[in-house]
Amino acid sequence: MKLRHIIRDLGMLIAPPIMSQVVAARSQRLIISIEAREGLTEASHRFVEKFGRSVLHGPFTGLTYPDMTVSQRNLIHKLLGSYEDELHPWIEKLKAKNYRAVINVGSADGYYTVGLALTKPNTPVIAFDTDPWARRATQALTRENNARNVDIRTMCTPQWLAENLEARSLLLSDCEGYEGVLLDPKTAPALLKCDIVVELHDHAAPGVEDLMRRRFADTHDIESVEMELGKSPVRFSELADMEPALAQKALSEGRGAPQSWLMMTAREA
Repeated sequence: MKLRHIIRDLGMLIAPPIMSQVVAARSQRLIISIEAREGLTEASHRFVEKFGRSVLHGPFTGLTYPDMTVSQRNLIHKLLGSYEDELHPWIEKLKAKNYRAVINVGSADGYYTVGLALTKPNTPVIAFDTDPWARRATQALTRENNARNVDIRTMCTPQWLAENLEARSLLLSDCEGYEGVLLDPKTAPALLKCDIVVELHDHAAPGVEDLMRRRFADTHDIESVEMELGKSPVRFSELADMEPALAQKALSEGRGAPQSWLMMTAREA
């Protein structure tokens, strides 16, 4: 095992909130560097110059990105509305439901946080992310869209859920394998009466899908969906003038392997 891995693992044992921020910040810097090196950031800038900073299609059409995120990240997939479009039917259902709160664990640049906050202006929306850049980006997106019901925090823990989660809330989870620790109804019983959308990370937490299904089988209707790899740019007229290989890469969301999600709908709330 490399020394940096040993240091990381020790840090997670001794001070998980601090180490998780360090790891997340390093990961964000790497992503920004890769997107710039592969020409995606420049291509995104050209796209914004032509089509603007607002989402063009999908459930969050009209959501407007701030200069901070536009300047640093590839946003083509977000602005086209192709980002995680496998979830669009679920998102439309969730937009139509009333919740006591929306909890977004792993908010990234705020796409789901602010998108849902704008559709539910009277519902508190709490965003968690251990990455400082992600929190700044979510705050900037919140301000850009004048979303007044968003609260941005650092790390969501099982203890926080146990003390604060209410039944009839919506929880979205994208936390890189931590879902197996976080989403435990023995610690936070209110989870059994909440709708949950969880991005699975079996590579980081082997068996986590089976674990989720066992924990919630008796209380939730569970659906699954897998990401469509190799999304075709020809679906979007906005990409007609972009070099095909670059357009394909811009839609890939930076995922080199299959991705799957579970939507777990509580039968009782």
